[in-house]
Amino acid sequence: MERPNRIAIGTAFIRQGAHGAETRHLAMIERLTQLGFDVRVEVCDMRPEISAGKLPQWLRKFVTGWRTAGGASGRRETFFAFEPYSFIGGALLARLKGNRAVYFCRNDQIYHAEEIARIVGRPLQIARRYFVLQYLCLLFATTYVVQSRFAADHLRRRSRKWPLVASKNCITILSNDVRLEIQAPPVTRDSKTLRVAFVANPEWEKKGFFILERLFASTTFQHADMTFSIFGRGVAFERLRNAMPELPTGKVEYKGFLSEITALRQMVDVVLVPSVVDHFPNVVIECAALGLPMVLSDIEAHRNIFPEHGGYFCVDAGPEEIVRKLEEMRVPTFRDSVCASQQDDIVRLKDAWGAPLARIFDVGAQCGLEACGA
Repeated sequence: MERPNRIAIGTAFIRQGAHGAETRHLAMIERLTQLGFDVRVEVCDMRPEISAGKLPQWLRKFVTGWRTAGGASGRRETFFAFEPYSFIGGALLARLKGNRAVYFCRNDQIYHAEEIARIVGRPLQIARRYFVLQYLCLLFATTYVVQSRFAADHLRRRSRKWPLVASKNCITILSNDVRLEIQAPPVTRDSKTLRVAFVANPEWEKKGFFILERLFASTTFQHADMTFSIFGRGVAFERLRNAMPELPTGKVEYKGFLSEITALRQMVDVVLVPSVVDHFPNVVIECAALGLPMVLSDIEAHRNIFPEHGGYFCVDAGPEEIVRKLEEMRVPTFRDSVCASQQDDIVRLKDAWGAPLARIFDVGAQCGLEACGA
């Protein structure tokens, strides 16, 4: 799909070792190039093993964005970023030069904190910087991209009274795409033991660690014929490991970081996703594509992808309910119907980063609030 007049795009890529966001950013660069855009990338490698740097991290990101937007060589160019500090730096200069600026919001930390506080029943302190960053990104963006309609609604309600941005019509929606081939479910095993997986790149309580703690400590789980493999890494996972009571040998195993999610097909029978809040979780669309049944928390982010699902449980459900939902996946007919339903719901995402993505960069300034690929 080559464009006769290649549109120039500049982006600031911040490398910090965050697998999910960085993988998505690189995938978008590749997809835009395939769509015929001329993409110029400025990289800021902030991994500690590469360069500690003398400047504060936020300033290094800001400067990278500014430098990216300043390298347009006289051409009209659209600047985009996935990270707020680099976006603000690049968008500020881009707008001064009369160019467009597109921000891809991957996580709304204010929404996360509000939802977690509501669900767990205790207030969480929301850092003032999150409000400042969100306000500035909205202020300088010609197009502010979120991943779902519910995320757009939350953002619009919150910013309704903010000066200079309340009347802006710059929010648009771009769903995550399905990059994996959709596969038939793995052949059902004869083993009595149900193999369950939990996969996440953790962000505080967002991924439902307290639900896992309650589950593993329960006698219901102790007596169930199932094993858990926990995939992930980082401080939050170490905190989870330390908080766990002593478990029967072989009942729960920490596997570390999962570099290739397709390996789950041979390793587990069902995936548990107990997140209390999210935006557009990659793991659920990837597991659906792999033909793996899931037991899911009933939250907005999951309902946005799967309007109906046989494996939903309330986030305040006890361990007995979660174990019951997992046990249901032993029944071949029920398991197959869940897998089929999951895949029916993600078919629409196969080309979410095709024409909808191209429209954002072709007419981003006039896009308004439309459901691009949602």
